[in-house]
Order: sequence, then structure tokens, then C-alpha cells
Amino acid sequence: RRDEFIRQMRENGVVRHFESRIRRKDGSEIWISENARSVHDEAGNFLYYEGTVEDISDRKAAEAALRNKELLYHSLVDALPQNIFRKDREGRFTFVNQLFCQTLRRSADHILGKTDADFFPPELAVQYRVDDLGVMESLKPLEKTEEHVKPDGSTLYVHVIKTPLKDATGQVIGVQGIFWDETARHQMEADLAYERDLLRALLDTVPDAIYFKDLNSRFIRASRALAVKFGVKDPEKLRGKTDFHFFTNEHAQPAFTDEQRIVKTGEAVLNKTEKETWPNSPDTWALTSKLPYRNRNGRIIGNSGVSKDITDLMRVEHELAQARD
Repeated sequence: RRDEFIRQMRENGVVRHFESRIRRKDGSEIWISENARSVHDEAGNFLYYEGTVEDISDRKAAEAALRNKELLYHSLVDALPQNIFRKDREGRFTFVNQLFCQTLRRSADHILGKTDADFFPPELAVQYRVDDLGVMESLKPLEKTEEHVKPDGSTLYVHVIKTPLKDATGQVIGVQGIFWDETARHQMEADLAYERDLLRALLDTVPDAIYFKDLNSRFIRASRALAVKFGVKDPEKLRGKTDFHFFTNEHAQPAFTDEQRIVKTGEAVLNKTEKETWPNSPDTWALTSKLPYRNRNGRIIGNSGVSKDITDLMRVEHELAQARD
């Protein structure tokens, strides 16, 4: 830096706030700021420099820390898979991340300083402005899911969070927001709801006993027909219970053994005729199929089954056998 210092002094005769990093005799480094001027004699001959030196190491360290924080902030914001923006009180964009630029298909230079009205249909721009004003006036965050119809007729769902943006004194100077596309999640939820409705319709209307059990043969889901068979009004009341709560051990124990074998081996039991014995009711008969119940990763997490009541059929067969005899 000395050569630069001398050059400026020769050209200007003075330097102000000339910053340098210097090394002390003990090897430590500090930052200094110099204010200096050239001193000449009456004939104009150069004599020496005079000035002041200020240690600015703390300020330089603070500036470096601030730069590092800003770099970390911007790298984090640009890496997030969400659209992030800031606006001033007039609705002009003051900051946007890379994903926001990609969403609008414009560079940051073409977005900053403009408003929503420059990029979105009038009705949307007005709604966004109303939301921004509400956030700044109430000082409360706004979180909602917006539904938009795209030009091709498909529906787009966007989750939006907006919060008031304040300066160092606590004054509201605008809004900051983050939003992301939730269309896939909405579609998935709709598909799951449709599948739940189909399963619920099946469990509520099929006259056979249908059930799902966990690894310990406890009911986790059951059809209405099974609830009626057990004398329970709501199928949800069966959750957590086992066959031992309703049948005698004569039937409950063999059924439990079959289910534990299914859980361990993954081999199904198909069309097995079972005699069901009850504590306070006549015996019944059922044609039962039980299969391993797997999660989406293929791991067995229980078993499922369907039992068809064949008591009348067994009675008729018994009567026919007696008639043959």
C-alpha cells in the first residue's frame, strides 16, 4: 500500500481515509485509516508527510462479519425451494430470490422497483396489494392457500406467508413473503380422500366382515358388518381390541395363531372354514381369507381379512346329511 499512498500524495497532496492492513513487530495484523498531507518548505520543496492514524480493526472485523452474514443469507435464500420476496410500502419489489425470478421468467433487474401490477392480472394484483396493506396495518402475519385457474383450465394452488418488514427502529417499511406451489399436495390429498371414500363405502355396505389388524392382531379398521356382528354400533370402537374380547378361546386362539403365522411368513390363509364360538351365543360358521397387510415399502405391518357368514349354509348341509342318513 505504500506505493499507492505515495502516488496519491504526489497527485493530490493529501489523502483521506486511506485504509491499509499492516503488520506489527510482534507479527499481529491490524487495519488502519490514515488522513495525511504533504508538507513543503517556502521554496516548495517536499519535506515530509504529516497526519493521523486510526486503528479500525474492530470496524473491519464487524464489516467482514456482516458481509459473511449477508453472503450466508443470500446463499441460503437462493438455495431454498420457495419463492421469496420483499416489497416497500408502495408495493415495489426490493428483493427477490432466484426461484422467484425463475417463476416470473425475468431477471432480478427487471423485477426490482416494479409492482405486482407489472406481472400479474389486474384482479390478482389488486388482491395482493390488499393483502400487503392488511399485513402492514395489522402487524400480523398472513398465511393462506390461493387457488388460481391457469389459462389451460387447470387449477394451481399456492401457499403464501406474508409478514411485516421492519427497519432497525421497528418502523414498518414494507412486507416480506414466501410462497410455494402446493398443487401436487392438493392433488395427492384429493386422491387420498377419494380412496378413503371408496374404502369407507366398501366397509359400510359390504355384508361380509372386513378388517385390518396390526402385528399384535389388534383391530385398526373394521367394516360395519363386523361391528354389528360383535354388537358394537361404531366400527371405530373396535380399534385396539382383539378376537379374545368377543370370542371364546376355542376360536380366538386358533385365529390368533393363524394371524401370527401370516405376519411371520407372509403366507395367506384362503377360504378356511372356521367355527366361531361365542361366550353367550350359539356357535356360528364363517368362510375366512386372511392376507398379510403391507406398507408401501412392502414391509408386513399386520394382516387383513374377510369373513363370510356361512352358518345357514352349514345348517342346511347338516340337515341334508341327516336326510341322507
